[in-house]
Amino acid sequence: MPFFPSSQYAKNVEMVVLCSQFEKPRVLYCKNVVRGAARGQLSQSLSDLEYSCGASFEDVECEDDHFLKKVFVKKKKVQQTIGYSYYIAGFESVCFYCGVDQDDDAENHYPLCANCQHDGKRHWPRRKRQTAAPKK
Repeated sequence: MPFFPSSQYAKNVEMVVLCSQFEKPRVLYCKNVVRGAARGQLSQSLSDLEYSCGASFEDVECEDDHFLKKVFVKKKKVQQTIGYSYYIAGFESVCFYCGVDQDDDAENHYPLCANCQHDGKRHWPRRKRQTAAPKK
């Protein structure tokens, strides 16, 4: 990825791609806001693809100016959890471990479904956004 994947770059796309291997949403990042025809082109391309964690869109055969060549996914091989940026970017609430839709009623930890809790998984504390200290 030619830039650091931040929540702002995730908000530029406001889309996720579902990993076909683990059935978990993975956040898309782009330096520019994706709107209009580019958004439609990207949505269509993603619906035609089967994505797997660790894959890159660079290898997809399409024109060089296609918007798919401008979006990225973090290139971790296998993520056991949903990425932190998923929650920071404000996507719908899902279980931190399995990705199943889940009500997010806690401020101090990420959502955890009953099945994952039954399997012994614990609540994971939310990351707090760091703010710059005021200048003195």
